[in-house]
Amino acid sequence: MKKLLLILLCLPLLFSTCKKEEIEEVLPCLCESSTNSILIPRVNIEEYKDKNDNRNFADLRNDLEKVEEIESYQVSSIPFLISGKSAFISGNNTICDNDPVPAEVLVSFSESTPPFTFSYSINGSNQPQISTLNNPYVITTKDAGYYSLVSFSDINGPGDINGQAIVTVLNAPIADFHSQSDTLSFLYPSIQLTDVSTGNIINWRWDFGDNTTLDNSQNPHHTYSTTTGVYQVSLIVTDNMGCSDTASKIIWIRDEDWMYIPNAFTPDMDGRNDKFCIAYNGIREATFTFNIFDRFSNLVYSTSNINDLDFENGWNGTHHETGNNLSNGVYSYEMYYQDFEGWHNKKNGKVSIIRDISNLSNDFDCYPQGISNCKFGDMIHPQQGFIYSTQEDINNW
Repeated sequence: MKKLLLILLCLPLLFSTCKKEEIEEVLPCLCESSTNSILIPRVNIEEYKDKNDNRNFADLRNDLEKVEEIESYQVSSIPFLISGKSAFISGNNTICDNDPVPAEVLVSFSESTPPFTFSYSINGSNQPQISTLNNPYVITTKDAGYYSLVSFSDINGPGDINGQAIVTVLNAPIADFHSQSDTLSFLYPSIQLTDVSTGNIINWRWDFGDNTTLDNSQNPHHTYSTTTGVYQVSLIVTDNMGCSDTASKIIWIRDEDWMYIPNAFTPDMDGRNDKFCIAYNGIREATFTFNIFDRFSNLVYSTSNINDLDFENGWNGTHHETGNNLSNGVYSYEMYYQDFEGWHNKKNGKVSIIRDISNLSNDFDCYPQGISNCKFGDMIHPQQGFIYSTQEDINNW
């Protein structure tokens, strides 16, 4: 009758507890339990070693099963083959605590009939019982510790449990970095990035989001092209244990919006500064509105077409309804527009109409020479601005 055996290799120092005959140098021990070990005499285990220094267990087991007489001894042994209905838990996994893929622990079932029912513990803490048809059954986990089986049975009843699994969870680094600003002007699209990650970092990898070469320095300086837009900067750090983490931030390169508005012009038809013109960049032209009021808050000029105030056109100092020339004086303006990023802007200021410098009122005191020496390009009080004598001066302002 076939007997289910747990075949174990006795520790060499314990062979003295086994009864052996002088003609045999090596005897295998068969241990039924920790308190009852049985010896199979007259079987030389050296005959069952293969060239990889492993025993041919199939042949050995066949010979052992043919032995009819066994003697019982108290022998501590090391198992090298398991037979009979049993469940075996195994695995040695190391993961990082931020890994998206969990560790795997396998529970395999031998000489058993499904469904299999088992329970296991983590560091001695029992987990819920599991029933499955899968062999092996895969436990996916991110919990560190020692995994051991607590119980096992198949459809016919309980079986043996063996093995142990280990899951190690490493603390991953935390990636982080600082930037000088999250908004850059297309006129100055350079940025300094500073790594402030925590952990034993040994490798840095920067992706600036503009299809340029990855940078492996710790604190890189990067210059973008003059193309406006939104870029995602990513830093991937790796520590000395092989764990990684990623941090990302958005860098916005915006078109610089600016507008140059002269505070005086001289519509005296002498070919110099005869029209009021503006220079601008980075605004949505369709959102532009410009209004000019006299000292009594009456609207004297208005346009929603920014091209009306370019250097080819410009305002000639006439009333927008009557077409009559407006008199010398200080006029107020309001301007509204959006930049390309959608921000609403409002500007207020003053513009002076000067048709004849020789007849300037005391309101136009030249600074600091006095009215008698007033000329184009001088500061005019109270506006504290410039009168530009040529188109080139306006362009270079």
